[in-house]
Amino acid sequence: MLVTYILTLAATAIAVAAQDPTCGSQHQNAHCPGTLCCSFVGYCNNSPVHCGAGCQVLFGRCDGASSPAPLAPPTPSVDVKCGVGRGGKCPNSLCCSQYGWCGNTDAHCGVGCQNPFGTCNGAPPTPPTPPTPSVDVKCGVGRGGKCPNSLCCSQYGWCGNTDAHCGIGCQNPFGTCNGAPPTPPTPPTPSVDVKCGVGRGGKCPNSLCCSQYGWCGNTDAHCGVGCQNPFGTCNGAPPTPPTPPAPVPIPGINSRCGSQFQGLGCPDGLCCSAAGYCGITTAHCEAGCQADSGICSPAPRSGFTLPPKYKPETFPALAPSTAACTKPTIRKEVRSLTAKQQANYINGIKCLHKAPSRFPSNLGTVSLYDDLVYVHTLSGDLAHLSAQLLPWHRVFTLNFEHLLRTACGYTDPLPYWDWSIDSQAPEKSMVWSNTFIGGDGAANTDCIATGPFANFQVNVPSRHCIKRRFELKSDNGSMMGALYSPAELATIFSTAIDYDSFRMTIEDNPHNSIHGGVGGDMDDPITSANDPVFFLHHANIDRLWWIWQNSKPAHMHSYGGNRNPDSSFKFASPSDHVFMWGMGENFRVDQVLDIAGGGRFCYGYDSISVPTATRPSHFSAASLMAANAPGSVLVNATIVPVVNNSFPVAVKPLNGSLPSPGAFDRTDKFHLRHHKPLNETWLRMMKYSDSAIARVRANEAKVNKIVDLLNAETDMGNFLSGSALTIKENSQVKFVASKPNDVTESAFITKQFASKLMKAVGPFVQ
Repeated sequence: MLVTYILTLAATAIAVAAQDPTCGSQHQNAHCPGTLCCSFVGYCNNSPVHCGAGCQVLFGRCDGASSPAPLAPPTPSVDVKCGVGRGGKCPNSLCCSQYGWCGNTDAHCGVGCQNPFGTCNGAPPTPPTPPTPSVDVKCGVGRGGKCPNSLCCSQYGWCGNTDAHCGIGCQNPFGTCNGAPPTPPTPPTPSVDVKCGVGRGGKCPNSLCCSQYGWCGNTDAHCGVGCQNPFGTCNGAPPTPPTPPAPVPIPGINSRCGSQFQGLGCPDGLCCSAAGYCGITTAHCEAGCQADSGICSPAPRSGFTLPPKYKPETFPALAPSTAACTKPTIRKEVRSLTAKQQANYINGIKCLHKAPSRFPSNLGTVSLYDDLVYVHTLSGDLAHLSAQLLPWHRVFTLNFEHLLRTACGYTDPLPYWDWSIDSQAPEKSMVWSNTFIGGDGAANTDCIATGPFANFQVNVPSRHCIKRRFELKSDNGSMMGALYSPAELATIFSTAIDYDSFRMTIEDNPHNSIHGGVGGDMDDPITSANDPVFFLHHANIDRLWWIWQNSKPAHMHSYGGNRNPDSSFKFASPSDHVFMWGMGENFRVDQVLDIAGGGRFCYGYDSISVPTATRPSHFSAASLMAANAPGSVLVNATIVPVVNNSFPVAVKPLNGSLPSPGAFDRTDKFHLRHHKPLNETWLRMMKYSDSAIARVRANEAKVNKIVDLLNAETDMGNFLSGSALTIKENSQVKFVASKPNDVTESAFITKQFASKLMKAVGPFVQ
């Protein structure tokens, strides 16, 4: 009977567990509130099952066991950091805690107290004894080679003369070790250009050995001392699979913080949860996160009122759905739409401007389109310069599409603008035509001067006309700097091995160059969604992400990076939420990675557009006749990326004596153009740090070098971009969706040149 009673009681307790607060090791070490007990399955209550056998004493009260003693909250000096790289020495004889905060409690002055940076249990600080390295001198393989002045090269690749440099792990080939002069390394005889090992190329082919320096071969230098067995054969032994390293614990996880502990802060990069615990999970960093005591997922932009929580009756078209995706809608490049479909799209946008706002009147929004702009305005920090850039705008653009269809009856494909087609003269694109979204702003007001949105009024953040200001005003009209061509995109994206590197590459440029190049409202996240080009641009960014996701199986669900533009710590998680601030449900990131995954996600993109000769017998005839001009180079018709073309194109080469054309040159009809650097004032307005700006500048130089190398291939008759003006401006060419057997420029570059180009310019700075 006793056993039966206990089991029945446990079953009853488990049956109501879902109603109880969670706790314990099963739930991120959460503590029970008040005097509740934490059961062996991690739920809070005062029942015998919760407080008896298996009760977790560390996380609440337990009958028959000592309850956890409350921690004495330290009294730190508010906002005063200390320690290496945080703030140095504490003022006023305060102690520096193990987590780098100044104070005078036992938590600061006891275990882990950093003596060099403050008083510890009454002992005055002692100055740290730093090693004496050669300042900023790296050494070893791939870092800097041999140390100067007979210094030692430590196992971590720094030059110096301390025991830490010259003792265990000292790299003898690259410096002196315990008095022994360096011995030159014996270079292996690799199989040409075949790398191996971690981060270099993985496993060697054909049973070759992977040397300690990361090259494949079959000599003693490859297969003997230092041979990397997991990545190839070693002295006849087949390779063994590598043992994955144990995860490195993150200092400070589950330490206490926040208002419950008088403002004690978390170590760098960690969030302080509502319950006062430091951590990196979604539960720590979103709802209730204490921003004064750690990093949090970005809050809505300050100075703007938050809309009410989402209700399906307010935005029924954006309600959650579990329907399977059996017939996805297809988004099309704007040139693939008929004139009637283009007109319908413009009328749909105007309809959203006429439809009344569904937000409260105190927000200042007048129309349903204003509601969209307001939501984007709120997301300034969340959706820019962080991992959320792509998933947030994916959901936002989907909301725009669903409102366009349900509120305004739009039934045609949602268009995107593939600006790489127009990259060599973007201001001449058909999107700026009077029959589509109009052109540049007026010289004296910046208000759109032509087309259906001329002098069009919007209301966020206050009533004003939609403004544009292209980058350059000239005698020939307004101009935008050259954008990225299909060849450049294919090259740089071929090196993005994970989501974070892809997101950073696409956001820095080309994403930013469109916003800066169009100018006006597009130049600021507060107003950018007012311009109808915004959704054409971001649908294309979403398409490029989808192409990258489909390029390798591992890319489809890849996600990571920094949660907050103010933090470089890469703790973003697929369980993080995509906040829509009342306009639709808040998806988790892992729910939005597959655009055909079902529910509200059931769409795709048409195939990549390719230039097609409308009259093959006439295409390039004039260029062919120019082949007799002195110094001309013929680019064969099998290379010229025009479908149905049988003529080569005569190119006037640069011959290496001239630089690539500048961003605003429009005279060169054959070559790709260099890019204008992003404006530094604009980058700082977008919260780019000094190190991030340095990254942008380094990568801008690399892309311009790629342009030079592609132009050299053009001058050798090996390549001609479909965006070259000789093709783009040819009246016999139009751009249409490619067929299965068509070779796209991206595929051609990826196969023929991408690897060689990236090897020449080096990896992008991340």
